[in-house]
Amino acid sequence: MSETDLVLTMPRRYASILNVQFNNRLLPFPLEAPALGTYVYWHANSTGDPANEWLRQQLLQTLRVGAESARQPRSLAAGRDFG
Repeated sequence: MSETDLVLTMPRRYASILNVQFNNRLLPFPLEAPALGTYVYWHANSTGDPANEWLRQQLLQTLRVGAESARQPRSLAAGRDFG
């Protein structure tokens, strides 16, 4: 992206990680975006499986932490301005 005139939208957490080597300017999304629902599905045969239950709990905990972190105000990372 750093050598194009293209725009990319992605979650800030991922953008910050991927941008380390490029030092692009990161900007907030300029529109109010609605919250998205997140659902976890599994086959009924996996309901009693301890490993599957553990995995589901890990996913749900990660999603909760991510949702809480997304509600926190963040400062913009300094970066290169290609404008």
